[in-house]
Amino acid sequence: MRGRQARPVAALAAIIGTIIGVGMFGIPYAVARVGFWPGLLMLGVTTAVTLYLHVAFGEVVAAAPSTERLGGYTRRFLGQWAERLANFVAIAGRVGALLAYLVVGSAFTATLLAPWIETARGAGFPVFFIIGALGVWLGIRLVGGLEVPLVFLLVAGVAALGWLAHPYVRLEHLAGARLGELPILYGVLLFALGGIPAIPEVQSLVADRATYRRILAWGTIVPAVVYAFFAFVVVGVNGSATSLEAVSGLASALGPVAAFIGAGVGFLAVLTSFFVIGLNLAHILEYDWGWSRSVSRLATLGTPVVLFGLGLNDFIRIIGVLGAVLGAAEGILVLMLFERWRGRRSVALLGVRTRWTSFAVAFMLVAGAVWYVVGV
Repeated sequence: MRGRQARPVAALAAIIGTIIGVGMFGIPYAVARVGFWPGLLMLGVTTAVTLYLHVAFGEVVAAAPSTERLGGYTRRFLGQWAERLANFVAIAGRVGALLAYLVVGSAFTATLLAPWIETARGAGFPVFFIIGALGVWLGIRLVGGLEVPLVFLLVAGVAALGWLAHPYVRLEHLAGARLGELPILYGVLLFALGGIPAIPEVQSLVADRATYRRILAWGTIVPAVVYAFFAFVVVGVNGSATSLEAVSGLASALGPVAAFIGAGVGFLAVLTSFFVIGLNLAHILEYDWGWSRSVSRLATLGTPVVLFGLGLNDFIRIIGVLGAVLGAAEGILVLMLFERWRGRRSVALLGVRTRWTSFAVAFMLVAGAVWYVVGV
């Protein structure tokens, strides 16, 4: 595919590749703690909320295309206070995400290197970081070119893992409900479904408004389906023994081939998101803060490395806070931005024109953040 024909595919791959990241590997553990069916219901609710946020921000970006990110848009429509909050949320959220990618990406890389390198555990971090840093440093053209094959391989890898695991799925592992653990799952899911950073890149690739909206919708729904399937396989095999990052638990049940495939899927998932989130953070520092290209990329890549070196490596807690607290703040800013832009316009969002939908979503985000902080 060339030119305009390839752009919608690249745009869809960009948002799917951003969303399907390290969060996917925390979902089975969190689902196993609450039970599969309550977990599936929570996945449906958080997917609907996230879809609304993606389409809302997408409408603003399409109406006012710019190289700015969320911080720049909030300055234009809401004022400096909102810009400061958006910049804090954006930078803290993306640094935290990059840290989580380094924690789990290093482990996956070490597993992939283990058959050939005796010191694979120590080599995992530098190898993963070098590959991820190259993608961020070289920019969106290289990243966009890699997204399509990487996303295809990612989905194929999850399917292959499911095929290997399906004889070992036990339906009794899917039964039961422990609703007291729901706040953990809520935070993990809200983080795992977030794709707002990719939306300006998606808009830059697709000019047709109808195609653009469909890409935002499918780019949110497809990851949710992948997550549901992945959780079904992992929880169905391991039940309450599901490991924190899902893959090591599968390895003990299915053997080294499954471990290698799982690590490969994990590596691809984390790497695609590291590319896009890292580049997005660099763009915030460059376009919104006015830093030079080199300094913005050095800061983007150096900060999570320092945090990693300080021993911050509990990725479930990292992504839970990022989703439930910072994700809620980002979502509320998006809703305020959308409603200020919409003003008196009669704009339907997912077929709904009333403002009460935005208020309901905002209330859910605030309540969810409080629920997570109190419950965890």
